[in-house]
Parts: sequence; structure tokens; C-alpha cells
Amino acid sequence: MTENPLDLETLPAPHGPDPDWPARTVRRIRHAMEALVELLEPVFQVELQDASAALEPLTPWDVSLTNSGAVRAWTNLGWNLTTNIEHAGWLHATRDGFRATLEGRAALSQHPDPQDFFQSSVDLYYQWDARRKATLDSAEDSATAITHGGSGFAHASGAVTPVLAAWRGGDSALLPGLDAWRAAAAEALRDFLVAEPNPDATMRGLAPDAARVLAAEMWVLLVGPLSDMVGSSKRSRARGPLLRTVVLPPGLPWEMSAHLEQGFVHAGQALIATPWVMLSSFANMLVHWHERPAEAREAVWDDPWAFRDLAAAAPGVDPRVAALLCVVVHPGSFTTMLRPVDRQAIVTALGTDDDALTGDTEKDLKAITLRLQAEAGGAAVRYDQARGELVVRVAPKIGAVQVLRLLAMADGAADLAVDEEQVQVADDADLSAVLARLFVLEAEYALAAGPLRGYRTEDQTLTVLRGRLRLRDQHLRRFGQLSPLEVTVDEWTVDTAENRLIRSAALSLLALPGVTAGVEAGLRRVDRILVDAERLVPGAGLPAWQPTRLNARLNALLGLADLTLRHVSVESAAGETVVHGFRVNMAHLFERLVARLLSEADPSWSPQVTLPLDRLGTLEIRPDLLRDGGTGWSGVADTKYKVLDEAGKVSNADIYQLVTYCARLGLSDGHLIYADGGTPPRAYEVIGTEAAIAVHRLDLTASPDELRAEVSALAARLGPAAPNTTLRMVETA
Repeated sequence: MTENPLDLETLPAPHGPDPDWPARTVRRIRHAMEALVELLEPVFQVELQDASAALEPLTPWDVSLTNSGAVRAWTNLGWNLTTNIEHAGWLHATRDGFRATLEGRAALSQHPDPQDFFQSSVDLYYQWDARRKATLDSAEDSATAITHGGSGFAHASGAVTPVLAAWRGGDSALLPGLDAWRAAAAEALRDFLVAEPNPDATMRGLAPDAARVLAAEMWVLLVGPLSDMVGSSKRSRARGPLLRTVVLPPGLPWEMSAHLEQGFVHAGQALIATPWVMLSSFANMLVHWHERPAEAREAVWDDPWAFRDLAAAAPGVDPRVAALLCVVVHPGSFTTMLRPVDRQAIVTALGTDDDALTGDTEKDLKAITLRLQAEAGGAAVRYDQARGELVVRVAPKIGAVQVLRLLAMADGAADLAVDEEQVQVADDADLSAVLARLFVLEAEYALAAGPLRGYRTEDQTLTVLRGRLRLRDQHLRRFGQLSPLEVTVDEWTVDTAENRLIRSAALSLLALPGVTAGVEAGLRRVDRILVDAERLVPGAGLPAWQPTRLNARLNALLGLADLTLRHVSVESAAGETVVHGFRVNMAHLFERLVARLLSEADPSWSPQVTLPLDRLGTLEIRPDLLRDGGTGWSGVADTKYKVLDEAGKVSNADIYQLVTYCARLGLSDGHLIYADGGTPPRAYEVIGTEAAIAVHRLDLTASPDELRAEVSALAARLGPAAPNTTLRMVETA
């Protein structure tokens, strides 16, 4: 920190800022930037303080101390330089120093007024902040490509797309017109890393500037997709090489900088902790790429397997880096599993005869993933590692928090409210992680007063009389002996049905992968509090409990415990493999949800009624929903957890099914209910019958209240259908 030009001990204590304080602040920011654009080396803030103080003298308020003991003027200067000025793209600020950018110099020329200059940086900062926090959607075809889903993938794509375009064109994303991605810059970077395998972050000694810009853009491709590296660290990696360019360096565009905040690839600390291995591997691969014929270089952009083979053949390339670049360049063909042994393990564990395995691990893994995506209705399938075990996650399209809301509604857990702000997780968070965090948060409140105790009736055999003597059992078992005694006692205990449910749910959640350290500690605390409650036997029925005045504080937690124990599975497969998971069949969930909400709106509707189809009773139908009109069935509907195409076309099989139901029940109207929202198509009037099949679409992303209102309106539209005893299948010309 620079020496203060004023003697703090002789100055009167200021009582507040003077009217000129804001104007002096923005003038100092401009003075600091004007000094930076003239410097050819990075400098630290203390040098900028001296330069700005010489042009804008300090006042008593400026040199007064904040609550933390820092000089007010310099705290304010540093905060603005490293916040709005840096994220506007006008400055590189790292632990190795500050360096103005070309964009910063242009901004000084464009905004000669200090207040305008400052306000422009603030406007860009707010745009940057909104973009980095934005929830983005990604357009991926789950039928033909591996989908990664979630906002993290969309943000990572936004960061790397301009850099990939520059690589393919031999240009630069940060400084268009510079031959950053040409062979000369790649070779210079490779040779530097051979000579300096562990340089400092600024890569002191690297030349020319094109190689420095190349290194910065390579860092964007290497760290941009990572989900286990914070955005500030990603940006520092990209800024480092730019601090020591001969001329003013390009800035990090605010859009690219914002996109670096999120990611979708879990690289692991073993790889993240070796940055120069990552960069040198990329440099070696890039030199090898330039050594290929032009046709071969161009082919890798359209052929993912050609890119994979080229990366694998390059000398000195870490296979994890090669896999990372494969998923960056061709995300539709590669998963986020970076270690070859992990990819092979997934193929071995999940491959089936239907996958038509070829022996090529990456191609086989893509085939398996496409099958799993299809089985999950197009949802993204993710592979990961947790506690040394391979983890397969299917990410629901509507988000984990919304799935829990729907589960609560379908199971009638009226006391369970799932608040996204309370849970504070990413939109693409794992379902088990969201459930575990919500469980811990609810347990902190529900168990704050200690465990709930209650009376539990037990039959015991004792040597002394306690409770009530069971005379019949005493006579039949003891043949008139007076000891031991067969008694029934009421124990005042923690081992109640409610506590058994809660403790068993906590232990089940502890077994799930992906639980963070903080949540794990909370679950273990629940286990300690309820250690005297017996754990339920996996697979056995859940004990019944009734909401009362005494257990009212536990109702929401008991709802979560019910959800957990109904959907957490622990299975043993062949060998000694144990599979833990929180599984939700979304098709069954949608069916149960519609059935419950529809029956609440109109109690005449009943779910899953089985009826004979033929006269001999060998064939059966089981519609999802039937309406009892009092004198017979007056309505039929079937739920479909499917997404209709843009035209809203329904599959033939779904129509066949409803026509059969209508013919069997003697109804002229049938209803198909889909889970994709949107405008429904017109009713299908089936030729050869008098059946009209109406299509309805529910939006599962709606709030619980909106969804209830939507189903209530649907119940009014379904109503009783007019009976038609003449409906039959006939032949037509």
C-alpha cells in the first residue's frame, strides 16, 4: 500500500463523505486507466495509487479508514478496477498485476468524461453479471447425439464457440486478424513449454504475442467446459499469458467471460492441479494437427472419430486432455468421462446385445448413451465419479427441484413445499443432491427441539410385572408358572414410526453418490439424534403414521422421508456390485400426478381399472383413467409422458389404443393427455369408427398452483362423454 501523503494523526476525524467524493472516485479510476495504457508491463495497485494521487489529491475523507482498517480511497479504487472495469473487458487484473487492454484504451477515447467512462463500465458489468447467472437452454437432438443438458453446457458452448471458429480459420477470437492459431504460434508455444515445463502464470519469456494470445484462447477451450473449477480461476488462466504481451493485449470479452462462470465437465482435481500438463498436451496436439495434410485437418471438424484418432495419435498428449478436447469439439459424440478406464468400465457394465457393440469404446459408449437417453424420454444421461465409484445420472428435463414438487403432489404430501431459493442449487443439479440438501434443511428446523418421543406398545417377556399381564399368553406359554411374565407395556421412546422413517431416509440418502460434505454432515447429525430409532428393513413396507398436533413440526420432513424411501433403491447385480440410486419413473409419476389432481377436481375419475376385452376374458385393457358416470363408464383417458413434434402430431399407436378403449366401453370420445405443454391439435376423428380422440397437453414446468388449475380446467373439458353403443370397428373401402 502506498504511503499516505497526509498525516492521519493530525487530521480531524471526518463525519461523512463530502459532496465531491463520488466525482473524485471516478476521476481516480480514469487516471489509473490512463496510466495503465501507457505501461508495457503489468503493475500492482500500489503504483496506480501513487499515479492517481498525484493527479487527484487525497482529502481527509479519502484517507479515512473503513471498518476493516483500509484506506477508503484505495479500497474504492481497487474494488472498481477489479469489478466493473475488469469485467467490462478493459483490464486484466490478476495476482501477478494489472494490465490495461486494447478495449480499455478504446473506451478512454470513446468516453472522455470520467463519469461517462465509469457509467459505461458499470452498464457492461451489469450485463456481464446477468449473463453469467442466466439459465440457458441448449438445442440438442437426443435421438442422434449425446445430450449434456443443463445451463452449464449452454454456457460452456457460448464460451468455446468463437474460439473453435478461430481455430478452424487460423484466426483469433480475442484479436481478429491475428494469426494466433497458425503453425508458427503453435510451435513457439510448444517449444516454450518444453524449455519451461513449469513457468509462472504470466509465462515470462514466451514470444511472439501471437503465441500468448493462442495460449489464452487455448485456456478458454481447456477450462471453459469445467464444472469443478470456479469462474474466477478460469478467467485468471486465460488472462495470465496476456499480461506480458509487447503491445497492449486484447481483453477478455464480457460475454465470453460471463460464460466461463459455468460448465458441464467434471475434470477432477488431479487434472486441474496440473495446468501446464494440460496446456502442453494441447500445444503438442495442435502442432501435430498442423503437420497433417490440409484435407485431414479439415476432415476432423465434421468427423468426430477422425478428430479422436488424430488427438490420440499426437505425441505427448495426456489422454484426459485428448478426451476433453473431443467433447469440446464434438459434444454430440463424446461423454464427459475423461479417463479411458472409466469409459471402458461403463461400456462393460451397461452394454447390451441391443447396442450392437463394435469393440470401439467411444463408439460403443455413444450407442449405449443414445439408448439410455431414449429410455429416459430424451433426458440427458451423465456419467461421473463419486467416492471412487462410477455414477450414472439421468437428468430430468424439467429440473430436479420441479420433479420433487411433482412427486410431493402425486404422493399427496400437502405439507411439503420445495423452494428453489431455499435449496440454492443449480438448475441442472442432480436429483439426489437436491433431495438430500432439502432433507437436511428441513431436518434442521424439525429436529431443532430434539427428537419426538411417543408411546409405543410392545409385547415383552419380563421377570417382574410391568404394564399389563396377558393372561391368555401366560397360560398358553407358561402353563401356570408365575415367572417369567408375558406382559404388554407402553414404552416412552424415541423409537416411533415417525423417527424410524426419518432416520432410515437419512441413512439411505447417505448412501447416494454426489452428496456434498456439508449435506453429509447434516445427514449424519440426523442419524446421531435418532440413533435409538430402529432402521427400517430395505424392501419392507413403510410404517404408517398419522399427522397429529404432536408431530406437526415433522410433517414436511416425514413427507421428504416418504419420498426418499419410496424412490431410493439399493440393488445387488451380478457379482459384488452394489447400485445406489434415487430413481423416478417419469412416466409413472406423470400418470399418478394426473390421476390424483383429476380425482381431486372430479372424484368420478378412477385410475388403473382393469376390464376384460374379449368375451372369454383372455384379453384385458387397463386405461390410465376411467370416469364412473353412475350407470356405467362415461369417460376414458390415457396419460403419455411424451413430447409431441412441432406440428403436434400424435403417434398411430396412441390413437389405436384409445380407439380400442372407446370401442370396449361404448364411448364416442377418448382423451390423450401429454406432458409437454403447448397448443393441442384438433381432435382426431377416426375413419371407420365414430370415435373422436381429443389431445390435451399439460405443462409440467408450471408451479403447483398453476398445474392444479390447469388440471381442474381439463376435468371440466373432459366431463361425461356421450355413450355410443353403436361404436364398432368396420371395414372401409
